[in-house]
Parts: sequence; C-alpha cells; structure tokens
Amino acid sequence: MHVHLSIRWRLTLWYCAILIPALLLLGSFVYLLVARTLALELDNHLNTTAQEVEKTIRVVSSFPFPWENLVLPDVNVFADPDTFLQVVDFSRNVIVSKSRNLGNQTLPVRASTIQRAAAGERFYQTLTVDGQSIRLYNVPLKLDGQLVGLLQVGSPLSGMKRSLQNLRWALFAGGLIMLGLTGAVGWWMAHQALRPIEQIAQTAAEIQEGKDLARRIAVPPIRDELGQLAETLNSMLERLEQAYRSLAESHHFQRRFISDVSHELRTPLTTIKGNLDLLYRLRAGKEQTDGDAAGHQTAAERGLKLDPDDELEMLNDARTEVDRMIRLIQDLLTLAQADTGVGFELKRVKVADWLPQSLRLAERLPRSAAVTYQTEIDPALLERTHLADTDALQQLVYILVENAFKYTPQGKVTVTASAAGEMLQLLVEDTGIGMPPEVQKHIFERFYRADPARSTPGTGLGLSIAERIVAAHRGKIEVNSREGEGSCFRVLLPLQTAENCLPVLMESDMMGKRGGMANERD
Repeated sequence: MHVHLSIRWRLTLWYCAILIPALLLLGSFVYLLVARTLALELDNHLNTTAQEVEKTIRVVSSFPFPWENLVLPDVNVFADPDTFLQVVDFSRNVIVSKSRNLGNQTLPVRASTIQRAAAGERFYQTLTVDGQSIRLYNVPLKLDGQLVGLLQVGSPLSGMKRSLQNLRWALFAGGLIMLGLTGAVGWWMAHQALRPIEQIAQTAAEIQEGKDLARRIAVPPIRDELGQLAETLNSMLERLEQAYRSLAESHHFQRRFISDVSHELRTPLTTIKGNLDLLYRLRAGKEQTDGDAAGHQTAAERGLKLDPDDELEMLNDARTEVDRMIRLIQDLLTLAQADTGVGFELKRVKVADWLPQSLRLAERLPRSAAVTYQTEIDPALLERTHLADTDALQQLVYILVENAFKYTPQGKVTVTASAAGEMLQLLVEDTGIGMPPEVQKHIFERFYRADPARSTPGTGLGLSIAERIVAAHRGKIEVNSREGEGSCFRVLLPLQTAENCLPVLMESDMMGKRGGMANERD
C-alpha cells in the first residue's frame, strides 16, 4: 500500500525527523549536565559541612587516652533535615556521636571504609540504607598521626532523584511542544515556499484545460529558482505556441495544397474527358450509320458529322492538357524532393561549370517577340568555386528567367551575375507588369498566382521550387517589384573560401528559413 503525501507534508515530516535526533541529543546533554551539577553541589555541601565540623574539634592533652584528648562539638548544630552526621571511635569501635535526624539508625561503616580512612583518604560513597540511597563523605580523624576516629557526613539522594525525574518530564514535555511547534512552523514555511509552485501548476492546468497557449505564468519578482522555473515554462509555452501555430498553418497549407492540386488536375482531366466523349460519340455514330442497313438512325445522330479538322483540334487540346498534367506532376515531384532534401547532390564546382550554359539555354525559353534578353557575368566570378548541384541551379535559372518572360509582354529581361563579398549574386530583372506589395508577400506560396484568372500558363509551383533549391544551397532569395515597372529577383549563394570549405548542410537542415509552403507568380 502506497501512501501519497504532498510535498508540503513530506517537508514537514523531514523537518520533524531532523529535529527529533537534535532534541534527543540536546535533552541528553542538558540532563547529564544538570545531574552532574546536582551531584557536585551535593558533594560540595557534604565537604563544606565536614570542614566546618573539623574546625570545631579541640585537642586536650590532659587525658590519658588519645580519643579523650579530642573534644567534639554538638553535631546537631551542623545537621539539617537532609544532612546526617556520625562520628566513630576506632579504638573502642563505637559510635560516639551522631545527629538526631538519624534516629535509631546509624550510617554503615564497612571494612573497606576503615581501610581507606586508615590510609588517610577522604572519599565519597553511595550506599543504600533501608532501601534509601545515601551519599556519604568520609573524613578520617587523626591525633599525632594516629587514626582515632571517622567523621561521616551523609545526605539522601531522593531529592536529587526527584529533581532529575522532574527534569526528565520537563524535557519530554518541552520536546513534544517544540516538535509540535516545529511541525506547525515547518508546514507553514513549506506552504509559503510551495505557493508559487501551486500557482504555476494551477496556471498550467488552466492553460491545458482552456487550450490557451498564449497565456503565460506570472514570474515572481524575486529571481530565485522558482523564477527560473516560471521563465523556463514560459519559454516552453512560447515554443509550444509557435509549434502549434506552425502545425495549424501546415494543416491549413496542406488542405489548401490538396485543394489546389485537385483543381489543377481536375481542369485538364475535364477537358480531356469532354473531348474524348465527343470523339467517342462521333465515332460511334458514324459506325452505327455505316452498319445500319435498315436506316433506323435518329435525326439528332444523323446531324452529327465528323470534321477531320475538328477531330485534330480536339486531339491536340487533349495532348496539351496531358502535357500540362505531366509538368504539374513533375513539378510536384521536384518540390517534394526539395522539401525532404532528396535529390540534391552538392559537389565542389566552379561557377563556370554551370552558369554560362544555363543563361545561354534559358534564352531558348518561350517569350514574346517584343522582349529582349541580356546577360552579364563578372569574369572574376567564373573561377570561383562553391558547393552546388548544377542541375538544380540550372533549373533555378530556368524558373526565374521563364517567370520574367511570362510577365513581360514587351521590354527587356536582364540577368546579371557578380560576386557580392563571399556570395554569388544573381539578379533577374524585367520591365514587365510588376507586382503590388500584397502579391509579393505570397509570391513563394505554392499554387499562388498573381493572375487571378490563371490565364498565364504554368503550374504555379516554379518559385516554390526555386526557393527550395536556394535553401538547399544555404542561400537566400528575395524579390523587389513595383507594379507597372517590373520586378527584380535577387539570389545569393555562398562561395567557397579557405575558411568555409566544409560540406554544407542539406536543404532538410534549412527548412523553416522562410517557414511554409511557397510558390511563384505564374
């Protein structure tokens, strides 16, 4: 059976568990100190009484016997209810004097006591007389160096034992009170210390229940561990909010992407199916006419005639739509490969290995007869090297130049390549229709087109692919455009130097640089 205690109660129990040994040690120390002090005080009292008695003993030399030369005082003068006195004559082995509070009792005189007294030793003894413990102080009485008697001063230990018993009860009661107070204070301190944690837990629970990731935990004004915990949780909540927002945006983009793909595929398929249905009906009608000897063809069917030119036009339309679907599927495949980094093989190449040929081949892309095409390459750039996938960069050039041709009915398209520090700078400028600022914000989104009517040919994926290619090469692409004046696409790709001749990361490591799905103007 497991008992689950809160941290508050566990801290309280820990405080008490630490205090109990401390109280035991302290109580034992106090008890032993008091017991020793009382014992010393009792011994000092007995010693003082014995000395006072000794001072009053007089020596008279006229008597023939040694003992008779000692004149003893009245011992009752020195006695009190808790002090006994007794004088023993060794020569006659009798008690010659004792205090009245002894009554009919006498203090014991053992053989060992006589031996130690004969040796001139003053000593203490603890004896039991009629079940009562007595503390004795034995003082030998000598005359001319000869032992003639023994002075015994005693006191019962019952008073000291009673005091020590009261002390034990006082220490026990005080320890319980101290333990209770410590537990209460410890519980209160634990409650105060854990209150911020409870508030943090409550806020986190409310955030979890309400799914409000924008809410934050209040940070205590004191910069302690709890403040650091609150800041850490707030940072985690911020990252969760960003991740949730990114996930929601990705879900939104995914749904829109599926919708756009469905729309882009449905249009050519509808055209193809319509043309094929019409051709089928015309062919079926003709065959039925040729094989119907009875002449049962309807008037509507007899009105349908197969024109070879119309048939050729319908077949050509179907082939055009098939080509469009092939391009769309190919672009989707390329974009998927770019998203995952698959298909890029970055190798160390010279700029001259791919750029001049790419610009020359781009001139063959379809464009209006009123559009001129110019290129300009910095000769020093051609000898520079960088890590690149030449096929992907050639596709990048095609996409940007083709995009410029599409949106330039007349004018000029200029491609300039130069070195900007340690970067290859590629500028594709046109004098076409340009773009308003609101269009530029979405220009790299998939299937986005500046032409709402979608009259301009294309799949709507070109610039998205271009962005992924640039990201795979750890570069940057941006656009600057003015409506009615033209656009300029600027691509920056890192060149190799002695310091950065290390393999670059694949495009999968660059995901999130622009954060999301993107596309071109077409």
